[in-house]
Amino acid sequence: MLRVKQKKRSINLFSADLEISAAEVLKLYRSRLTIEFLIRDAKASARLADCQARDQKALEFHWNAWFATVNLARLKAFESNPTNEPKPFSMKSIKQEYFNEHLLKLFICKLGLEQTLIKYQEPFENLRNFASISA
Repeated sequence: MLRVKQKKRSINLFSADLEISAAEVLKLYRSRLTIEFLIRDAKASARLADCQARDQKALEFHWNAWFATVNLARLKAFESNPTNEPKPFSMKSIKQEYFNEHLLKLFICKLGLEQTLIKYQEPFENLRNFASISA
């Protein structure tokens, strides 16, 4: 078995505010990363960049709606995590899970199967999470 030594990494964080503590700089840096991931998810999976409006108010409404969508999806993912261990969030996975669930329910309905016998079984959950990144 190949073992890789973990190297110590260091990062340099700077602030123009001389009164701020190092812990506060680190906290702000982590917040910035969270915001960047939120914007990335909104652009990639929530179609943030697909608005064709030109009016400033319409654009702001569009952005607020999509950021709210991503935040609600993050909340849903957080609430559905039974453990307190950090679980990676992926908007793409959330969309994939809901698409899979809709497709499975459509199959169940069209085939005339009893939904209560199928929806609460482990295979249903496995198929619901099919192709999901964070499942």
